[in-house]
Amino acid sequence: MGKSSFADARRPQAARDPREGFTLLEVMISIVIFAVGLMGLAGATAYTIRTVTASELSTDRSLAVQSAIEMIRADDFGDRTSGSDSVGEFQVRWSSTSLNVNTLRYTLVSVGPGIDYSGNTVKLGNSVADTTTFTIIRP
Repeated sequence: MGKSSFADARRPQAARDPREGFTLLEVMISIVIFAVGLMGLAGATAYTIRTVTASELSTDRSLAVQSAIEMIRADDFGDRTSGSDSVGEFQVRWSSTSLNVNTLRYTLVSVGPGIDYSGNTVKLGNSVADTTTFTIIRP
């Protein structure tokens, strides 16, 4: 025979109501909270994709400009006063201005995909121009 104490006998047993559970209002509120969280996550994902794409385009443009600068610097001073080169998706054109007999300032214009800041919105464009200048001093 099992032992039962007097205290166990006095403890009321909780009756389970078959209707216990979540109310419709609680379920609807939890769905709204979940949906708001998902929308925030989707917005953050879209922002991240735009930022990564812009960074990749900026890096590609920098490589194209750097390639043109190295080409100009590889020649003798003043041999390449103007010209153009195509690197990947970018077209780079340059021209030079003589500041004095020993100094040339080159202006490079790169055209290709990039971030278009014109207008009221920032968007990705296929033919965005960017200008870079650098100076060479005769060695």
